[in-house]
Amino acid sequence: MVTKKKTITQLKYRVTTTAQDILDGIEGCQNASRCMERIANVRALQEQFDVMPHESKVRIDAGHIQFCLRGYRWKGETPKVPRRALIDFDRIIRQSRRKLSRVELERLLLENIKPHTYTVTAIRGGKITELSRERKDAINANRRLRRAAGELPPKRYTLRQRVIGFR
Repeated sequence: MVTKKKTITQLKYRVTTTAQDILDGIEGCQNASRCMERIANVRALQEQFDVMPHESKVRIDAGHIQFCLRGYRWKGETPKVPRRALIDFDRIIRQSRRKLSRVELERLLLENIKPHTYTVTAIRGGKITELSRERKDAINANRRLRRAAGELPPKRYTLRQRVIGFR
């Protein structure tokens, strides 16, 4: 019997979601790349670890926060404060999207969702390795076969995926 030891590396960093992030999230609603919490996480990683936004590849939902840093993938649970803010934000947007003007919607969001600060604790995952040219060609060939068979990839980031999380 072989036993192995694995060192678990943790990373903690502070994130501050500002009122401007909340307002910018109106345009990014249902768009994972322009979510208010994602914008705040990208800024925090850039300020604290000097990682560029296109390199960090932050993905966030109500379940997990995932990002790339220092050649590794990192994953942490979404703290309660941003989780509640995401769910409340989506609920307000869904209920009042067509009923209110932009100014009224901004006022309603800032009344219900306050700027907040939280700490993310992430665990280091696997090392990021580049795929070989053969592997990329195989993936693209399989993708073309699926598309020819009529299987199209999902195009939308749904509210259910964002709230449930845990992808």
